Amino acid sequence: MPPLPAIRHPLLASLEAQLRLAPREAMVRDIERIERLPADIEPQRDYPNDWVIFRVTGFRPNDVAEGSMTGEQLLADLCALNENLCARSKLTLTECAAGSPLTLAQLRERWNVSEPTVKRLRRAGLITRRVEDNSQPLSVAMLAVVEAFEARNPQLLAPAKKTKRYDDALRARLVHRASAYMRKLGWSIFRCAQRLAETEGVSEEGVRQLLLRELATAPTQPDITPRRAAAMWRVHRLGVDITDLARISRRSAPAVRREINLARLATLRALPVAPPSLIELTTATQALAHPLVTANLRTPWPLDLLELLADWRARSPVKPALERAQTTAFAALRQHAAETLASLNHLSPRATALDDAETALRHATLLQRELIRAQHRLLIETIDARVGHPVEQLSAWRVTLLLREAIAAAAEASLLFDPVRGGRLAASVGIAADKAVTRIVRNWLPVHASASRRAQAILGPGVPVPDLTRRLNPWQKFTDPDPRVAKGVLTGSLSDQHARLLITRFGLLGSAPRTRAQTAGDLTLDEIRYAHAESAALRSAIAAALGAT
Repeated sequence: MPPLPAIRHPLLASLEAQLRLAPREAMVRDIERIERLPADIEPQRDYPNDWVIFRVTGFRPNDVAEGSMTGEQLLADLCALNENLCARSKLTLTECAAGSPLTLAQLRERWNVSEPTVKRLRRAGLITRRVEDNSQPLSVAMLAVVEAFEARNPQLLAPAKKTKRYDDALRARLVHRASAYMRKLGWSIFRCAQRLAETEGVSEEGVRQLLLRELATAPTQPDITPRRAAAMWRVHRLGVDITDLARISRRSAPAVRREINLARLATLRALPVAPPSLIELTTATQALAHPLVTANLRTPWPLDLLELLADWRARSPVKPALERAQTTAFAALRQHAAETLASLNHLSPRATALDDAETALRHATLLQRELIRAQHRLLIETIDARVGHPVEQLSAWRVTLLLREAIAAAAEASLLFDPVRGGRLAASVGIAADKAVTRIVRNWLPVHASASRRAQAILGPGVPVPDLTRRLNPWQKFTDPDPRVAKGVLTGSLSDQHARLLITRFGLLGSAPRTRAQTAGDLTLDEIRYAHAESAALRSAIAAALGAT
């Protein structure tokens, strides 16, 4: 008995191992679906793993690893998968008689081709069945399958042409043109062979074998380097759609999406995300359920420097219970993000898990902002003590520098604060801010010595203050939306759907940020429609912000 053909692709090999345990009736339905599948496959395109499984089994899996395969790889293994399933189900020739099966010998006579050609055609999408005829194995193809294959390959029915001999000049020309197609258009060897066989009047298989020998080490598509993938991630966060990036890079959309996910994972794993100590699950759950952990997270700051200083001085200390809940939730969110990132496959990270980790870090940044905001009075009093007089008597640029350094010190202290050990955050923030401010003021001692003998300049109103909370932690620049997004939403020129999407997704009005899946559910959008809607909303918000300036 001749051996069954081997299935080379690991996804299809794994799928065959699972389907062999299915009932016979289910395997027969799978066989019929496989025979219809090549009509929808383009060799040069990429197809996601879950789509392939759905087309073969009729069910869409929820836990399949993200990834894709080319149409050429899929077509090459479909016939082997089909014959293995036929052998497992023990199909007989009598059962297939209604479909007018044709043997391989009849196919060779029908198309006037050789046995190796039929073998090649089976790797190109001609699906055959392995049936039993008087206890002997026999490979046959259903008439409907053969006619559909002929419709996709009309050259099979054309009169046989005289074979064109390959001289050195023809070989060099074919290799040169194929190299140009692969370099400039990103074509595969399969696609190049199709084009060259058509234009040169030679055998497609002959051209393919020539190119495999001469260009086996040549890349079929332009590489996406880690640096380029990181750049794609940056512009994608600005609203550039995946399909546009795929067109620009001459890669498929699934391939671009995978490279962006790899860049996201590599970047976030390299950052110090984890908290100083682990938080117990029950403690974390209680902290994250606190009302002020999920709301009022974006209290606006005054835009005038003098008003900002007055606001800081009027800030009252936070209650210990609230601070404990916020610091615990801050650590719990970081812990959740770190555990999620550590659990991901470094070769094929799941986009949903990555988004979950990024959303947790985005929420943590908003909590950290509120923790630092509660220390504003302590910070301004520390600055006054080290300067020796109210900070309003300094010039605007000196005041801004001191505030920026004080907030940076408070942010660092909040990252190192361990809620498990107890204590108040003010102690750590006060020490860190005092060191940072003292270091700066020491460099100004000559200025203060000379300034003490003359009148001091008083800071006046009308001095704009920049956003001092843009760099509170290492991950903020990778997870926070572009500042122009919030500005664009506040212009009121966005559509209701776009404004609601961005407000819900990033918590622009003070609520906790939401994941993509949660936001899509809130807007009753499916995954694909939501992805396009989010990119369009980001572009609209940035355009509105630029138009308002």
